[in-house]
Amino acid sequence: MRVRRFVGMGTSLPDRFEHSDPRFAALDAAAFASKNLYNVALYTTRQAYIFRGEIITYPRLAKELRTTRPTERFPQK
Repeated sequence: MRVRRFVGMGTSLPDRFEHSDPRFAALDAAAFASKNLYNVALYTTRQAYIFRGEIITYPRLAKELRTTRPTERFPQK
């Protein structure tokens, strides 16, 4: 039995999407991008605290992350 969650205005979505679902690719790409953005934000915040002893505020972090691609923020091996 599939469990459905209320989304709003009488709409519901399943908890899990099968690979065959046409929405799966878009949701997978969005989840992957979201994970990368979170990791970049965490990395940037930690580096600022460890090396400069400063705590980056959310508005400043958002502004910094708008100007660079997420993969450019990590050190290259």
